[in-house]
Amino acid sequence: PMLGVEPVRGRVFGPADAEPGAPAVAILSYALWQRRYGGRDDAVGKVEVMNGQPTTIVGVMPQGFSFPERQDLWTPLVPKRVEAERASHSHPGFARLRPGATLDEANAELAGLAARLALAHP
Repeated sequence: PMLGVEPVRGRVFGPADAEPGAPAVAILSYALWQRRYGGRDDAVGKVEVMNGQPTTIVGVMPQGFSFPERQDLWTPLVPKRVEAERASHSHPGFARLRPGATLDEANAELAGLAARLALAHP
């Protein structure tokens, strides 16, 4: 939803999908949906074993969609312990500018947020 892209089949991830212990789900690229499932509608809802875990396919993204780079499959990022993640810089952030906002305004807002986080979590 942040990117303004809707799946051609099924759904995107919801907040419950990223909860620890939630059932594993995945979204396919259009290309993978065509290659592996022949574009069949019944691919959504299918359970496949991924990384040794039963995973339900919940959606298919539109043809040509690629984010953040060429991807064939997406799974939710399930957070781990907050303390362990605070020092991690392995997950980039993405945002959209609100209508009328400038990049300079957004950068200033992010700088303030980063300063508050640094104070709260030295």
